[in-house]
Amino acid sequence: MDQWTSLGSHRYRIEDGILLLETNGEFSEADLTQYIAIFQRLAVDNPTFAVLADVRRGVSSSPEVRKRAAVAFRTKSQRVPIVVVGASLAIRTIFTLFTNAQRLLTGTPAMSAFCADFEQAREWLVLKRAELVRPGFPARPPVDSRPP
Repeated sequence: MDQWTSLGSHRYRIEDGILLLETNGEFSEADLTQYIAIFQRLAVDNPTFAVLADVRRGVSSSPEVRKRAAVAFRTKSQRVPIVVVGASLAIRTIFTLFTNAQRLLTGTPAMSAFCADFEQAREWLVLKRAELVRPGFPARPPVDSRPP
């Protein structure tokens, strides 16, 4: 997929198993619903997919959207490398709190990083995606059967 697709006020495309997401302000309930569907489809189609989020134009969400995201990604995002480019201190803080909460809920450390530029971000993603396919290392942890 070479063309950008709208995701509310944001846009995305999929390139070599990487979900490239450019944010542009508020991430709404509708945006999250669409993002979850994209994320789930990628998880099925490509077990080593990754996310590269460009947040230079800003990103925010309501507490309700953040809570829904935490529930939706409780087991899904454990082994998905996520790198964020252009994050302000506030965005890094919120994202770090989110990933720490995920770690506490799942017992698995998040695969996430903040990078200053896209070259550094892509290099990090290559390394992390390689970790997912090394022999003896499961690409996906067992699915949690507890209700959300």
